[in-house]
Amino acid sequence: MPPTDLLRVRDLVPDFVACAGRGAPELLVSRYLAGHPDVVRALRRDGDWSDAAGVASVLDGLRDRAADLAARAETVRASLPDGVAAVADALGWSGDGGPVECVVLVGLNQANGWAGELNGRYAFFLAVEQLGPPGDLDLLVRHEAAHVVHDRSAAIREWPEYGVANALFTEGSPRRSRRNSTPGGRTRRTSGSAAPATGGGSTTAAAGGRRSCAGYAPTSTPPTPTTTPRTS
Repeated sequence: MPPTDLLRVRDLVPDFVACAGRGAPELLVSRYLAGHPDVVRALRRDGDWSDAAGVASVLDGLRDRAADLAARAETVRASLPDGVAAVADALGWSGDGGPVECVVLVGLNQANGWAGELNGRYAFFLAVEQLGPPGDLDLLVRHEAAHVVHDRSAAIREWPEYGVANALFTEGSPRRSRRNSTPGGRTRRTSGSAAPATGGGSTTAAAGGRRSCAGYAPTSTPPTPTTTPRTS
C-alpha cells in the first residue's frame, strides 16, 4: 500500500496562523479550534485544555511565532508519510482498519507528541511548538505512529492504565518498532524534545487513555533507593 494510503493528516496550524493576528486571547482559542470540535473534545478529555483562561494565555504567547510554527508544520507534513510507512513495514501492517490519523496542531508548550482516542479510534498528535530538529522529529513520528498501529492490532485502549503488561507492550513495543524502522537500527536520544513536567523522559499513560510522549530517555540517573530501619 502506498505511504499516502496509510496516513490521514489533519493540520490545524493554518487555522492558528489565520487567527493569530487579530482578536483577544479568548477569541483566538475559539476561532482556532472552531472547525475541529472532535479534536477539542479529545484534548479536553485529558484535562490540559479544560482551563479556558490558561489555554488562552499560552496560545496568546505563541502569536509572535506564527510564521515559525507554519514552517514547522510544513516540515512535519513532509516527514509523516515515510515515517508511518517505515513503522507499517517494521510491524508488518498493511493498513487494516484504515489509515493512521495524525493531528498537527499548536499545543500548550507541554508534550511534543502523544497518542490518544479520537472519534473512537487511536490517533496521534504532534505539537509543532515543541518539536526539535528533523532527526528528532523522525523518531517521534515513528514512536507515536507505532502506538496507533499497535492499538489496531491489540486494542491497547482497553488495557488497564497501569501495570507491567501495559508498560511493556504499549511503551516497549513502540520503542522497539522505532528502533527497527530507523536506518541502522539504533535508537538515539533526542536533544530537542521537551522533558515532561514530572521529570525524566519516558512516555507515560494519562487519563482518558492518552499516552503522552515528551522525550525518549531519562534525563537524569534515578535516585538510589534507601531503606529506613524499623523500630519496635
